[in-house]
Amino acid sequence: MSISVLENIMKVLNSLLLDEKISTATIMKTFEEANKLNVAMNYWCNVSTEQFTHNVCEKFNVIMDKLLDTSMRSIIIKVINNEIALERDILGGITMLFNKILETFKYIILRSVIIYDNKILCKVKKPFYRSYHVVLPGYVVLMPIDEAVMLASLDYIDIIDVL
Repeated sequence: MSISVLENIMKVLNSLLLDEKISTATIMKTFEEANKLNVAMNYWCNVSTEQFTHNVCEKFNVIMDKLLDTSMRSIIIKVINNEIALERDILGGITMLFNKILETFKYIILRSVIIYDNKILCKVKKPFYRSYHVVLPGYVVLMPIDEAVMLASLDYIDIIDVL
């Protein structure tokens, strides 16, 4: 099981690094297999009493960390370049949200007026709590850019533009 999982991780990494089109479903399936391998390895590391166990487990964790770190960085780059086929799965949802955050931030820079202390004007679409108050639809609020990006990406607010 573990050799095939590592081979699948390498196939996904190769696809990501070699600019091949890959779907989030394929990536997510590989991550699920990697998770199963990691759980099994962690179990073995916790129950084994052999002297070499600590070194093997430490090296395994370093390798898995590097593999997944490289994969995640490559996925983010591919999302920015629209080179990943987004599907209705966990990774597809996360990458779509990440892409929306980037698009919202770009929209703010290009179309909004950044005023006092990096804040922008926003119109509320859905109610939410802010500073111990409920902000209701229709309100216009002055918000820090980072909060506005997140709330706009989740469709709670609209960024008021200058056009």
